[in-house]
Parts: sequence; structure tokens; C-alpha cells
Amino acid sequence: MGMVGPASILMHFSGFRGVVYHLGSSGSGRGKSLALALAASFWGHPELYRVTQSTSAVASQNRQGMLNSLPLVMDEITNKNRESFEWLPQFLLDLTQGKGKERMEQGANRERLNTTVWNLMVLFSSNTHIYDFLSGGRKHTSQAEMLRMLEVKPAKEVQWASATESSTVDILKTNYGVVGRELVRWIVKNRLIAVQVYNETREKLKAEFKSSDDERYWTAGNAAIVAIVILMGKKYANIIDVPLRPIIETLRGMVNEARAAVRGNRRSAEDVLNAYTRECYGKFVVVKAIDGITKATLGGQNEIDQSLTRSDVAGRVEHDITPGHVDYYIEEQLLKQHCSTMSYGYSDLKAELETLPNYKIGYMRKDMLAKTRGPSMRVNVIKISRPVVISEED
Repeated sequence: MGMVGPASILMHFSGFRGVVYHLGSSGSGRGKSLALALAASFWGHPELYRVTQSTSAVASQNRQGMLNSLPLVMDEITNKNRESFEWLPQFLLDLTQGKGKERMEQGANRERLNTTVWNLMVLFSSNTHIYDFLSGGRKHTSQAEMLRMLEVKPAKEVQWASATESSTVDILKTNYGVVGRELVRWIVKNRLIAVQVYNETREKLKAEFKSSDDERYWTAGNAAIVAIVILMGKKYANIIDVPLRPIIETLRGMVNEARAAVRGNRRSAEDVLNAYTRECYGKFVVVKAIDGITKATLGGQNEIDQSLTRSDVAGRVEHDITPGHVDYYIEEQLLKQHCSTMSYGYSDLKAELETLPNYKIGYMRKDMLAKTRGPSMRVNVIKISRPVVISEED
């Protein structure tokens, strides 16, 4: 991850505006701050170069514009907002746009000239795992955001083999910014070589990792890291030789973990339907036939009377009214609203439900309070019917 520092300048050749790398570990002494210090020290002071965790999103964008192609390095991003991590998904999307937000001039009906643009890499660290947050209980799908970042979870505590190793790290505080200067001078003089090495590296990594087009941000960032290690070697800039294979294997592990997280985050029509049921639990008209007598309650508990209002009803569940089946009626308008809050198309939901085995889907006008003492409530509904045995097993 320390190589994110020099690799950032190659993003200009990638065709992409940005990609994020994250070091996440709840334990201390895992080398997170060391990696950030190393990445920053290519260009400036290992600590003062960093953006502080209390920096606002607008100020961070302004810093990205100032850095242009140099890396943005930030430590302990969980301190940025301990109450909510919701700023991060928006940051990930804004980063890959490559420019700051448009703003109006004060006192004039015209836009400011927007010169806040960048092509860079971002290195974060925190005491949490971002993929856990993005793939957790967020209403909106996070797949696009997850495909714009990679995460490594250092588990082993860093142990220095000798006092010399520890003191070498302390030298960074007084000896920094040298390699970056020499590297830039070499790339300016050998730009075509740098572009060629980057492009070749990207194609090789894409083939070796069997990357899809969806993973283009990961491929662009990983290629920059591997290519900069090659370019700093004795065959090209002759600055430092860094072992290449361990870096490639580390990146491979990050990609594999990210793929598993993205696959697990893909939502299905059943996921959206289950979320609706969970959120509206207790607001369904439940109809059951007991000893030949049909009984209807709200949420399976309260009797329904004339005081019931439309907003109190989120759906209707009929048990065994269709022999051997559970019938689930949901007002289409309510389900459309729910789909929009989860960034899932209603037409996609219907199409997927209609293809699922054991589901029978129908559309009709239905009195949601039929066979109750409540007022008439006829609305357009989607009817989802499943066999009782299948429903109980699942």
C-alpha cells in the first residue's frame, strides 16, 4: 500500500479519474500508519502531507484538485463522522468523476469556473472494514461504490527485527520527498516508455486476474502500482528495486476478497420483497380460515374495524384461502415507492419474480379489507402466491 504513493501519478495514463485503497483493521500496530507514512513520504512529510480526518468533503475535493495527480492520503477516516459513514459512498462516486462540484458565483447569476480536477489514487486507513459497511444494511445498493475501491485487512502485528529497522522508519521524518522528485523527472523525459509499461502491465494483470470490464477501476489502480514498481527498478529509472511478486499476490488477494463482497451484495427481487415485509411487519391484514370460519386481523393480533385508515395497511396475507397456498397482496404504488428507495426498478422486480420457481404472480384490483369490518379499500395490487409447504421450508 505504500506504493500507492508513487503509483498515483500513473493514473493520468489510465483513462480513469481515481480509485481508492483502504487499510482496515480494528487492532493497532498492524502497519496502517506506516503504509500511509511511506506513501506520503514520496512527495512530502510523512505526517504533514496527510489530510486530517476532520477535513470536510468539500475541502477534501479542493485538496484533490490541488494535488491533481499526487495521492490523497488520510488516516483514521472513521473519526470523520462517528455517527454515520454515509459520506463515504458519495465520496467514492465523486472521486471517480474527476472534478469538484459546480458552484455559483456569489451575487451573480453565473457559475464559477471549475478548475478543481484530478487523476489520482486515494489511500485511507481506519479501524473498520468498509466493505462490511457497503455490503451491510444500506437501503441503496452499493455495488458501484464497491467497484471503485479495494481493501486490505492487515491482521499481523508489525514486529521489528532490530532497532536499526525501527530507527530507519524514523528517518522518514527528516528525509522525504526525494524519490518523488527524481521519479517525476525521469517520467517527464521518458513519458512514452512509462505509458507503454503501464499499458502492458494493465493487459497482463487483466489476463492474470481474469478481470471483467466491471472491475476496470481495480485493474487501472493495480496496474499503476505494479507498473510504478517496475519503472522505479534498475531497468528504467534505477531508483529502487522492490520485490514485485509479493505485491502482485497481495493485490490478487484484495481483488478476490472484493469479488466475494460484490457478489454477496447483489440484490435480488426476493431481497427487495423481504425488505418490504420486514419494514412493514405488523401492518398486514392477515386472513386465516379456522374451522371453516374466516378471521381477519391486523398484524395477526388486532381486530379490524371502521377506524382503520389506508395508511395503516401495507399489504394483505391470505392463508389457505387458495387451498394449499399463501397469497400475498401488495398495493403496487407502495411497492414502487419501496423499490425506488432501494434503487431497484419495479419492472425488474416483476420480471424477476415471474421467473422464480414456485411463484405465481398476478395483477388485479383488490379490496384489501374484504371479509373484515373495515372500510372498502380497492386498489391495484400485485398478487404473489406460493405453496404453503415451500413457504414454510424457505
